[in-house]
Amino acid sequence: MQFTRASDYAVRVVSYLANANGSISRSQAIAGATQIPESFLAKILGQLSRAGIVHSHRGARGGFSLAVDAKNLTLLEVVEAMEGPLRLNLCASPEPCAFIDKCPIEKAWSQAEESLRDSLRAHKVLDLASQCNEVHLFSKQMAS
Repeated sequence: MQFTRASDYAVRVVSYLANANGSISRSQAIAGATQIPESFLAKILGQLSRAGIVHSHRGARGGFSLAVDAKNLTLLEVVEAMEGPLRLNLCASPEPCAFIDKCPIEKAWSQAEESLRDSLRAHKVLDLASQCNEVHLFSKQMAS
């Protein structure tokens, strides 16, 4: 299993915006700092906006900012905004298989999925943004 590049880019975007400390960032600055192609960035920002994670500001001074508090925003929320609900196997899907009531394999899948969810939930965007800041990951292009 591998998350899409969109999820990777979305984590970069929210980390960048968290380091912007509430100021509005233009898409060109975000693209340059995060090394995300502008055409792909527009799609990512649209999804993050629809998920309520990013706020779009219109007009000549428009751009993007976080719509939520980065200290409460988790990696799980960002990934699920891009990928949809996290599922490792169809066992846990809305239409479970015929063996669901007696299958020992389903328990293993459920435990693995919950471990991944717990791990992603434990990582807060503010912490990731702070770590990115410490290593100057986006510093060359931080200007909005």
